[in-house]
Amino acid sequence: MSKARDKRVRLAAGAIVGATFMGGVALGFVLDRGVAQASPDRERTRVVEAPPPPPPNEWIIDRLELSGEQRESIDSVIAHYGMVMTSLQREYRPRFRTVVDSATLGVRGVLTPDQIVQYDSLEAEMQRRRNRGNGSGRR
Repeated sequence: MSKARDKRVRLAAGAIVGATFMGGVALGFVLDRGVAQASPDRERTRVVEAPPPPPPNEWIIDRLELSGEQRESIDSVIAHYGMVMTSLQREYRPRFRTVVDSATLGVRGVLTPDQIVQYDSLEAEMQRRRNRGNGSGRR
């Protein structure tokens, strides 16, 4: 295989991994800020309204001096769009998975049998790291 094609395959694989990571970060942000706070079951069982724990890095809205009403409105907006993003993710995830699987097959088609064994081993290790602390084994 030519070096130019090898470079294109690596760039494509890197772009897929990067897009997956960024999508996960965006979805995690929205779900953390909105959907969890707006859960009806949580509201019924809560005795005293406690502020959410501080995030590892503050969000812009946390730096503003918001009134309680403003904060409530913003939380409502975030919860709404969190649900929209969750719906969108359910729509695109199967298609995205198909593209990732196709790219993986393309990469594997270029590798030698020894490289495929090494690739599978490295991929399994990455999967173990991703699932650590997740409990379910899949996201």
